[in-house]
Amino acid sequence: MRRILFIGNNDRELFKNLVSAHYKKKFKIESSLTMAEVVDLICSNGSYDLYIIDVDFKDLEPKQLWSDINDLGGERQVLFLGSKHILTSRLDMSALDDNNMAHILERPILVDKFKNLMDEIIDFLEESDKENNTIDAVEDDFFPMKLRSFYLHSRISFDAYARITSSKFLKVINREQKYTISYLQTYLRKGVKFLYLKKDDRLKMLENSLDQCQTILSMPELSFKKAMIIQGVGTGLVHEYIRLLGVTDQVLELASLLGESIRRYNQNMDTFKEVLVTYDPTNKTIEGRSILTAYVADSILMGLGWNADLTRRKLSLSAIIHDSFVNDDQLGTCLTLNDSIVKKMTLDEQNNYRNHPNKASEVARHFSDCPEVDFIVEQHHEMPKSDGFPRGISGLQITVLSAVFATAVHFSTYVSILGTNPITIRKIMGKLKEDLNQGNFRQGLKVLEDLVRSL
Repeated sequence: MRRILFIGNNDRELFKNLVSAHYKKKFKIESSLTMAEVVDLICSNGSYDLYIIDVDFKDLEPKQLWSDINDLGGERQVLFLGSKHILTSRLDMSALDDNNMAHILERPILVDKFKNLMDEIIDFLEESDKENNTIDAVEDDFFPMKLRSFYLHSRISFDAYARITSSKFLKVINREQKYTISYLQTYLRKGVKFLYLKKDDRLKMLENSLDQCQTILSMPELSFKKAMIIQGVGTGLVHEYIRLLGVTDQVLELASLLGESIRRYNQNMDTFKEVLVTYDPTNKTIEGRSILTAYVADSILMGLGWNADLTRRKLSLSAIIHDSFVNDDQLGTCLTLNDSIVKKMTLDEQNNYRNHPNKASEVARHFSDCPEVDFIVEQHHEMPKSDGFPRGISGLQITVLSAVFATAVHFSTYVSILGTNPITIRKIMGKLKEDLNQGNFRQGLKVLEDLVRSL
């Protein structure tokens, strides 16, 4: 059943009665008085099919309300209700004439006029349904893309689908239809982590996304919080591109820009605390942890006095690509092969996970301007007592630079799981001292202790 939201005070009960009398089997109507209530309803239940806005209701500004609703839930049908002179004074009537999403109903309300408008709206919605139908398909017909990748855009040139079952896909974004991050988050809250594009569309989408990401990263006025989000999205795009096509010129360019952005923002931080305060621990994605790892590793390097550009580039690049072949966010929280998540996997899956540092190392060799990155990413799961993987080398066999990066990986993983509360951070440091305070790990760990002491 379709849903209507009546926003205003006058004639609420009249509209409920009209809908119940004439469209009971087609619509359910709810009401709201404030924008805050509208936001709560949309975030809890998703966007409505039709919004009725009482223009005579002085507590709300109808043009701004319409804009806010579109930003929050995507473009939907809207019916502006009001006295003729109020409609004329509070709305741009000429702009509404050519907009098939907007309708006008003057007071006093005439039942026939109301029904004609509703029938027109229903025709539009039913026609849209034909384009938005659930389709039968197999997953091999599509490429999955992380839902967060779509944050870079407000509209795309392709249809995007959510998987309902193994053979049914629901179109949630229509090509060229405007959508918002808030709209995408309604699906994220329902557990949807991927949207699916038809295979020929995914490559175009990736290229568009890479271009858009580079444009945003180049903006000088980005806040640190927004920069971290975009850096995470960009890292996810690098991972997808590498898994799909390998290392291309576009990947080299974006990875370089991401690294430059990370180092520039970190250089401007007054304290390490700013990194942890800005990091969003609710972002449990691999790319989110990768970006935190980059900032932690870079901060340790500067604490060691290793400020050479090449050295810093090595670790920021390592952070961006080290988990390129781990495409499960939960699996990305595993630090050892003894983790319960790993043990529940099949033998083939365990072998793939065991080998992901080697595969990332092969990718790193394509970044010829950053030597040693292949060794650094290969060793990011090694441990001082030779109980890491893939090679099981000791804390004296691993290089200090690789040990710094592995320390940053461990710290960032625990933070992403447990959070950034100062008491929690001290517990994490206690765990790291217990596990890592040997061999070539000691130098980086000591600097990290100094960094978190100010929290």
